Amino acid sequence: MFSIVLIVVLFVSIIATVEWWLSEEISTSEFYVGVEFAYSDNVDDLKALVDKVKDYTNLLVLGAVQMSFNQNALTASCDYHVQFRSNTCGLDC
Repeated sequence: MFSIVLIVVLFVSIIATVEWWLSEEISTSEFYVGVEFAYSDNVDDLKALVDKVKDYTNLLVLGAVQMSFNQNALTASCDYHVQFRSNTCGLDC
């Protein structure tokens, strides 16, 4: 009698575990690989860098302090990066 109860409990536990495991959503978090652009405030230099690394990066960090004060250059730089790769454009101050 004890072995039958043990088998039923084990069977129900296995089914419950499999159902729980299959019902969980598999979460995938994005992995970021990027480059930093610094020591230049020239948007054309940044565009050249983005063109060079756009196939294998999804993160751009702007470390050019001069560019951070020029809203037009900053917007153009981030828009150019987003056009090719992702929505990730960070400012490193």
